[in-house]
Amino acid sequence: LPDLPQDGILTFVRPLRDRYFLDSTSSELSDRTFLSVVPRLVRAHALTQCRVEVTSEDLSLLRLVATFQVPGEVGDLAVEELLRHVQADVAEAERAEREAQEG
Repeated sequence: LPDLPQDGILTFVRPLRDRYFLDSTSSELSDRTFLSVVPRLVRAHALTQCRVEVTSEDLSLLRLVATFQVPGEVGDLAVEELLRHVQADVAEAERAEREAQEG
């Protein structure tokens, strides 16, 4: 998985752990899920969209994974807010990287 989407996954998980104190004892949030399973799902999503590279758009899958991993008390709005923030950051980094490559 390219660094930018992988960083986006980590940026999504860190606030869940830090702000909402979620870990494997208080939720289904696990390193295995977000560092092993989610990158595979994100790659698969890119392939279903006929792309070989993962983009910020593919990170929308985090919403679906969080539904089953994050307790209801955290709320869908918190997950949506985190996801919007992460996707915007990754999209901006992707734009900057493309511009740097183009010269």
